[in-house]
Amino acid sequence: MSANNMCQGCHHNPGMIGQKIKGMPTSIPQSHYTDLRNTSEVQIKTPVGARYVCTQCHVPQANVQPLVGNTFQE
Repeated sequence: MSANNMCQGCHHNPGMIGQKIKGMPTSIPQSHYTDLRNTSEVQIKTPVGARYVCTQCHVPQANVQPLVGNTFQE
């Protein structure tokens, strides 16, 4: 995990993939640890480079207050 991606600070938790526990951040899904461009059989310990920029796909969909407090800083 890179210190440059603040999303991974909370969401990179491979041991929690597929589990939903109230109050815990959703884990990055297993598909993000598989390089589908080269081989779908190999899973690595950190998200593949193509999945590194979280905000490329995950953006706010409505102008509402967040459900969970956030202390993210650039």
